[in-house]
Amino acid sequence: SLTIYSDDQTAAQQLLHDFIPGETVFANTDVWNTLFDLICANYFIGTNSKISLWAAIFRKTIDHHSYVYLPKQMKVAVESNLHNVGDAMNTYYY
Repeated sequence: SLTIYSDDQTAAQQLLHDFIPGETVFANTDVWNTLFDLICANYFIGTNSKISLWAAIFRKTIDHHSYVYLPKQMKVAVESNLHNVGDAMNTYYY
């Protein structure tokens, strides 16, 4: 299943309509619940945002092997914050 976290569900649906399956769930929860869900997800595809940076940092700190997908623009910020965590296994930039 796919859950998309967005504070603007309409904009997210318009932007992603060609790429998301029909059973996609859109969530608009408070920041702490969102962050917890993003940290605990099997796979995390983030955006160029602070919450995505925090989710990536926490995911990789908790489990070096967790899957993280982020925009290329986030690479320097992620790597500079994770320099002591270990390798970037399963971290991909699109």
